[in-house]
Formats: sequence, C-alpha cells, structure tokens
Amino acid sequence: MIVVQCEFDGTIAEEDVGAALLGMFNPSGLGSPGPEPGTIAPSEEQRLAALYAHVGADRESVLDFVLGVVVVRYDFDQFVNYCRGESIRLVIVSTGLDLYVAPTMELLGFDDLEIHTGLATFVGNGVSVKYFDPDGAQVEHGYKSAYVRNFRDQGHTVVYVGAGAADLDAAREADFAIARDALADTMEAARIPHYTFDTFGDVARNIIEIGKLPRA
Repeated sequence: MIVVQCEFDGTIAEEDVGAALLGMFNPSGLGSPGPEPGTIAPSEEQRLAALYAHVGADRESVLDFVLGVVVVRYDFDQFVNYCRGESIRLVIVSTGLDLYVAPTMELLGFDDLEIHTGLATFVGNGVSVKYFDPDGAQVEHGYKSAYVRNFRDQGHTVVYVGAGAADLDAAREADFAIARDALADTMEAARIPHYTFDTFGDVARNIIEIGKLPRA
C-alpha cells in the first residue's frame, strides 16, 4: 500500500500556523538567539516545546486565533477524496499541535483522517507540548522520521509530502518525497531526488507517476 505522510504547517496549510500562533502569543521567543558556537542545536521538537511553554493564553483564545488565520492549500479536499478512491492511506504527521490541526480537519469534514501531532496541555502560564512515536514512547527528536520508518517496516511504500527544512530527515527516509519551499530547496542543493508541488493537484499527479514506477 502507498502511504502518503503529510505535514500540516506550510504544507496542508499555506502558512506555518504554529509560527503565526507563536508570533501572536510569544513574539519574543521567535527572536531568540540561536545556540552558542560549539553547542548542539535543539531538535525541532525541543525548540517548539520550549517556545510553547511561554505562550500566555488560554485554549479558547489560541483556538479562535489559529482558526481565523489558517488557509488550507488549494485542492486538498480533492486530494483527500483521490486518496480514498485509490485506497491510498493519507496520514498527517506534524510537529504542529492537536489544538489546531484536528479542528481544521473537522471543519473540512475530514475528522476521520489519521492524524499524529504534538499533544498540547495548558498548564499555568504556558502550553506543555509532547510528541510520541508510533509505539507510544515520548520523543524529543526524529518524530516524523519515526513514523516513516514505522510505515516502511510494515511493508508500505511511503511518499513524504512537506515544505520545511526540518522535514529533510523524514523526506530522505521515505521511498519518495514531494516537496516545496525550503524542503525543495534543501533537497535540490543536496541533489536528493524529489518531486515538487504547488497545489495538491500536483501532489496527486506526482503520486500517479510514482505508481507507474517499477517496484524493487
């Protein structure tokens, strides 16, 4: 079976909704300096968890804001229906939050989609964010890659769809990658084979081409 593993922020959503949320409720955090020279940079999961910890807003305020700014990329609804018609397993795996990914899918009528995101809990004056791999173990790095490996271990052909530079490891571990924006630029610079897309109609056409390729 073909499994399409798809990010949400910057991919299904036209913009990075998480970044917009943080820009609204923790603007100082986004301008924080990077790691000191000679130190190891935090993973995407660690960086986001640290930023969300300083979001000083309640759940209702955050949800109202993100649902007011999220714009779903053109043709996504038709792409969901295409996957269903072709028995392709579409899975959203995102370092975004359940707080806004699931409600967005519900608004589109796709609340039955398989979704894996960061789990947000409002605690004190911040938001605690945790990520869990397919076995239920909490992870602080390699979250999206863990799902790619899990699907491949089950014998599936994994097509990764993403847009951010942080998607690179997962895209490299997938059988095929369909990329745009920073992910496409990074893969192009590294001469890693990939397809590109603007809309989800492009994603569907790429998957049709992938389906024509001989299997190893």
